[in-house]
Amino acid sequence: MLAAYWTSAEVHANLLILAQTAGALFVGMLVGYERSFHGRAAGIRTYGLVCMACCALVSVMGQGTHWFGGTGGPLAANPAPVVQGLMTGIGFLGAGVIVREGFSIRGLSTAASVWATAAVGVLMGFGMYIAATLTAVLVALVMSGVRVLELKLPRMRSMHLEVRYARRERPDEASLRRSVAQHGWRIRSLAYKLGDDGRWFEYRLVLEAWHEAEATQLADVLAHDPQVIEYRLSPSRE
Repeated sequence: MLAAYWTSAEVHANLLILAQTAGALFVGMLVGYERSFHGRAAGIRTYGLVCMACCALVSVMGQGTHWFGGTGGPLAANPAPVVQGLMTGIGFLGAGVIVREGFSIRGLSTAASVWATAAVGVLMGFGMYIAATLTAVLVALVMSGVRVLELKLPRMRSMHLEVRYARRERPDEASLRRSVAQHGWRIRSLAYKLGDDGRWFEYRLVLEAWHEAEATQLADVLAHDPQVIEYRLSPSRE
């Protein structure tokens, strides 16, 4: 029975699944880099893992005659609803690790890795041991090595700025844009808030730069501006 899992036909099926999975990982990472470049929270790792896991599940469903060492087909019961239920449930589990911290979202890659690991478990359950093991290795490599690559690749930097002035002393929008531009940033979006019965006025901005602009310089200027009541400058990963 165990030898049936390692026949040439079974190994060929495993390698086919692995090749398709690796290809899906590559194209998913390409799409993810576009998102990472524009400063979005879901980047190379998240897109790559989700694309890879989806491909692995669809690919294994197309190898029914090789399930369980070739002894499982034609099956008396259809395992597809079981797999669907598992992946849906794991999706809810993964959602529990996604949290919002200020203006940033954390845990998307962790959630994607949980879901991808569930796909590895499905492959293992079907007896696709080679594909499951090497897919697990790919997941580990994506979570560890690709993070370093993602930080080194060129991308836009995004920051969220809240700056509060006394209502009568606030600078106009054009002056604010010029001040921000002097430090290498441009305003992607701008909102306004009037509070404390009209005593103060607040600008809320999302800033972005095509290079590693120095946020510390902008923070220093705001800290020494006597018109600024308070401000908050933090990374933005939407």
